[in-house]
Amino acid sequence: MPEFDMNSVVDRTEMQLCNTTLKLTSSVFGFPDYESLVTLNDDGTILFFGGMVAKELGAWCVIEGDPNEGEDPNDLFIEFTQPLTDLYKEAFTVPGGTAFWRGRLNFRTTKAKKQKVFVEGGIVVSEREEGTSLVREGIFSAESATKKMVEDTRKKAQAAFERALSTPKAESTGFKTPARIAGAGGSRKGKALPSGRPRGTLSASQEDLDMLEDGKGKS
Repeated sequence: MPEFDMNSVVDRTEMQLCNTTLKLTSSVFGFPDYESLVTLNDDGTILFFGGMVAKELGAWCVIEGDPNEGEDPNDLFIEFTQPLTDLYKEAFTVPGGTAFWRGRLNFRTTKAKKQKVFVEGGIVVSEREEGTSLVREGIFSAESATKKMVEDTRKKAQAAFERALSTPKAESTGFKTPARIAGAGGSRKGKALPSGRPRGTLSASQEDLDMLEDGKGKS
């Protein structure tokens, strides 16, 4: 575990968030209003699971608001990275390979006198190419999850993904549906990528689908 400076509000907040599991509600990568999970490990890494796929562990941190971006410097934001699988990089045209998630932290006290963390106004962006300008991929919010919330989210993620496999067209939100990955109508051959791109089968990327269907992340 890294050392924390107790005189720093950023460090104190990071220490408070260590080993917290967040339930994400996002509209990104073809899953509108989709629930998934992340755990903020105490070594600064983040694990995606419960419906959201990552190629490996990402990284997370807390930062102060940036006045140059119109933010209040007294506000705190959480940022984390999502290394994308090769399949996602190709299907969603993200050659930079990483999605960047960022949202404002808000701590509230529950009726049970326990403090609960929320992430509000979150956005997800990516680099079309490494080091180039950022492209907005979607939005999200989050809240700290209880054990029951984790169990429920994993079950919903599996059911939602199975339903989405039969949706052949983009949703009205403009996001790409999972059918763009898995193939319209559940077929996994020849329909994985947008038109004009090389086509093939998904046999080599079956693990991506399995992780979503099983509600598991990859570390």
